[in-house]
Amino acid sequence: MVGWDGAPAPGHWGRWVTPGHMIEAGIFTIHEARLRGDGELARGGVDLIDWGFQRGWDRDFGGIFNDVDVEGRPFPDRQAYLANAKLWWQHAEALYGLLLAHILTEEDRFLDAFRQVHRYVVEHFVDPKHGEWFALLDRRGNRLHDAKGNSRKSIFHVGRNLFYICRLLDDPDMFQKLKLSDQEGRK
Repeated sequence: MVGWDGAPAPGHWGRWVTPGHMIEAGIFTIHEARLRGDGELARGGVDLIDWGFQRGWDRDFGGIFNDVDVEGRPFPDRQAYLANAKLWWQHAEALYGLLLAHILTEEDRFLDAFRQVHRYVVEHFVDPKHGEWFALLDRRGNRLHDAKGNSRKSIFHVGRNLFYICRLLDDPDMFQKLKLSDQEGRK
């Protein structure tokens, strides 16, 4: 979070990042870059996806954290419960975002990360008996409850991203004008 002047907010608020929002912002940036035909803007979107995934992936238990402190400091008590949780929507954003980053850059690391997230989703979120995704897991990937829908979990993230994945797989050249090499746009 930042203040009106762009400076980080004081205390933990200025260090608090939601990796799923970084990935989602990267997706939106790439979609805007496609409309503009702007490869530099697309590279920025890929960097956001990469940054969100790298900061958000739990290297100990898998899955994407709901929130992270960019300095690795602990969260205040009342935020810690959800900060370490794994929510459905970050994973839906990551599936599409990582596949999109792979299509644009042709970098295998994004495809590997896509497969990693896909495995986690199938093993932890998807209900193999009744379908749909469970909403909330603890840090270790255990369901905190059996709800698949609640006041915040709707079709938006899962449905939108699976739709975009299908479109991308059906027409991988839809972003052809924005293809990025490893060297292009890197700083």
